[in-house]
This record gives sequence, C-alpha cells and structure tokens, in this order.
Amino acid sequence: MTGSKQAVVCIGGFWDGFSSRRQHFMQRFAEMGVRILFVEPSESWRAAFSSARRSPLLLPRFRRVLPNLDVLSPTIALPLRHNRLVSMVNHAAWSHQIRRALSRNGLEPGVMWIYDPRYADAVRTIRPRSIVFDMVDDYMPDEYGGWRVRRGTRWLLEHSDVCVFTTPVLAGKYASMTRSHLVIPNGFDPERFNREDTDRPDDWPDVPGPVLGFVGTLFRHIDFDCLSDAAALARARGGVLLVIGGAEPSGREGARKVADAGGILLGPRPHMELRRYIQRFSLCLAPFVRNDVAASVSPLKVYEYTACGRPVFATGLRSLDSDPIGAFVYRGEEMRLEEALDRALALGADDFAALASSASQATWDRRFESLKEGLGRLGALPGTWNSG
Repeated sequence: MTGSKQAVVCIGGFWDGFSSRRQHFMQRFAEMGVRILFVEPSESWRAAFSSARRSPLLLPRFRRVLPNLDVLSPTIALPLRHNRLVSMVNHAAWSHQIRRALSRNGLEPGVMWIYDPRYADAVRTIRPRSIVFDMVDDYMPDEYGGWRVRRGTRWLLEHSDVCVFTTPVLAGKYASMTRSHLVIPNGFDPERFNREDTDRPDDWPDVPGPVLGFVGTLFRHIDFDCLSDAAALARARGGVLLVIGGAEPSGREGARKVADAGGILLGPRPHMELRRYIQRFSLCLAPFVRNDVAASVSPLKVYEYTACGRPVFATGLRSLDSDPIGAFVYRGEEMRLEEALDRALALGADDFAALASSASQATWDRRFESLKEGLGRLGALPGTWNSG
C-alpha cells in the first residue's frame, strides 16, 4: 500500500469514561491532522455477547469519535488469554483486526504508541514504521505484576524508537536500555480542574469539622494506613474523610479498613463532577505506600488538587522531589498528617490562589507542547513522515 497515509496506532486503555494522558495526546495529534487509530482492550466474552454492543455479534466495534480519530474495540479469539500459546493466537487475531481497520481507510501503521506492555506481542505482527513506548508506571518490580508485564516492558524498552517516561525516577532506572527517551510528566485539564465556583454536591456531609478527601482508584499501592489515620483524625475533630473512587480487588480489604475507621466511601463519581468535591476538601490526600512502583508515579491527582487551589498531603511519591509542584505539597516524609491539617486550616484566599497558580505549568497543553518539541528534536514527530 505504497503511498498510503500513515497513522498513529495507540494501544492501551478505553476512550470513553475519563480524561487520560493518552486521550489528551491523541486528540491533540488528531487536531494537527495526524490520523489516529485508538485501540481499546479486546472485548471480553461477556461483553461480546452483551446487548450493549453497537456492532454485530463477535465483530470488532469501529467508530469515529473525532475528525482524524477512530476507535477500534477488537474481539478476542480464545479464552484463557494468559496462557502463552493462547496469548500469541489472540494477539495475531487482534493485530489482523487492526491492520484491516487501517487498510479499509487507506492507512498504514506509522507509529505504534503503546501504553500497556502486555500488548508488546502485537507489534511484531503489525510491523509499524516506528514504536513509541509511553511508560507511565514502573512495571518491572515484582509488586506491580506478572512475568508477561515484565517481559513486554523489557522488550519495548529495548526495541522502541522512543521511550517517553513520566518521571525522572523512571528515566534514571531505564533510560540506559533505550535508543532515545523523553521525560513528559502527567498533567491536568484546566477546564475541569480550576477555582471557578461550583455548586455543593447533594451528598456533601453536614459536619462542623474538616472534610479530608481522597479521589482515585483504591488499589494495593495506596497507603490505607494513612487513609485510616485520616479518617480517625477527621472524626476526632468533628469532621469526616470522603473517599471518591472505585476499589480494585487488591484494594477491597484496605477500603474496608478505611470504612471501619470512619471514612465514607462514596464510590466513583463522573469526572466532570470531581471539582465540586475537591474544592471543598480541607486537605486533599495522595497517600501511596513507599515502594519502587509508587516512587515512580507522576502524581496526576496532585496537579488536579492544586489546580483547584487545595492543599495536599502526599506520601511515597518520590517524583515530587524533582517536580516544581512538590514545593507546595505537604510531604509525609517531612511532617505528620496532623501538622499538615493544621497548616491547611490556617490558609487563606491568597494561599489558595498561589496553590492553583503552582499547577499552571502542568496543563495537558503544556505537556503536549513539550512532547511535540521533544519528538521533533528526535525526528519522531507524527505528521512529519515521508508517506511515500
């Protein structure tokens, strides 16, 4: 298909549901005129037979969500997908669906932009012009995942043309394994997270004391001891801890511990509604356990909290050591939670404005400009290829 236009094939995560790094970057490439095929995880058998599907039974779901940006939801080939042989068959079938979706639109795979290292096997079948591995977490430690994740991560680090790390911590560990790399932290959407007034949520607690808050997924790398201490501290002062977000299986026991300590688990809320809660928290929490995985996290929630002008208490996030926003965060390594709450309650309007201003350099627009400049410097910017 010589002369066909080349596309970015982005693999990892769902398009619908929440505002993510991959969505923001791919949308901005599409706005530049780059064709994007955003590939969601393969459909489960349960989803494949669900009446909620918007395509015929067992066929891939293909839809255009923006000009130049299409979303493909492949079907699976075989169950027992964690078996090595089955995984190879599934990825071959999955890759065929991707190539077919590209071909029918007159496209070729220019760049494979991969977030999830479990899909490294698909690269060999799709045979893209180049590979970008956007490494948002440290997948190599045993506490993150299994051998397939580690094997895929190592392969992508060694074979990608560009690796994009979200923190200097990740770059310090793995840059020597790469051909070239960039460091582009996470960011936030200033249209969704800012200091503009919002209505009080209907389920906001009626308490006289401080309301501490955590927003995010509850999983094994969250410091549930810190959340439980926050729940007890809030209750002792006539307030409450609110936890907004779902719990993964690895976080359910910790979630019960937080609830037993008096925390209120509200469950997930629409992303557009989060600012209504964050703006009213006396102190926002970003508690991670102290391990290699958490040390490498780029703190998206910290940016969103501070963009709303709210004080933050964080633990385990070593990346804050080299992030300018770290100077505005109360760190568990430096002070106790009680002291952080006292300081937060003493802040005034000027302090809240300064907090919001501290996040201004971390918008997704600024992150994308840094990404675009870095890829251009490396000769890997989508849209500048020779399509012939």
